[in-house]
Amino acid sequence: MSEAQQRPAAGLFNNSLLSDVKIKRVSSDGKIREYHAHKAVLSSDSRYFHKAFTGNFREATEAEMTIHDDDPDHFEFFLKFIYTHAYDTAKITELANGDPIQRVTIPCEILALADKYNMPLLIGPIANDIEKLLADKTSKTLDLLKALIPVYYKGVQSVV
Repeated sequence: MSEAQQRPAAGLFNNSLLSDVKIKRVSSDGKIREYHAHKAVLSSDSRYFHKAFTGNFREATEAEMTIHDDDPDHFEFFLKFIYTHAYDTAKITELANGDPIQRVTIPCEILALADKYNMPLLIGPIANDIEKLLADKTSKTLDLLKALIPVYYKGVQSVV
């Protein structure tokens, strides 16, 4: 997305300005990443957040939400997408650290987050990214496909 077309909420990503909820992302090793968030922005794209903030849940009345289990970098990518609607392939490439298998499995893991948090808007960009990677004549497509299978099933188990 060009700057001129950037979503108005993009400037609010992890910005305390008008923030009405703090998201604490707790990893399995106990490390915490905190994000200043905005219930209206999160609810606009994620049915999960919409239900959490409008239903009979503690998140509807409290200014803090704690999330466990998700990969911290993947969750941050997912959260930033909600604010920007920009699918950042450069960030995924950076997270993959030059590993072609990771470059294709990371989007699949982020897809599991899109499913978990009921955010269909992210599915199309991820599918397009994976399709380009698999169509690349220089890649070992079969190896990439084999790498996707356990990632997919791990994602399915985390949602169930």
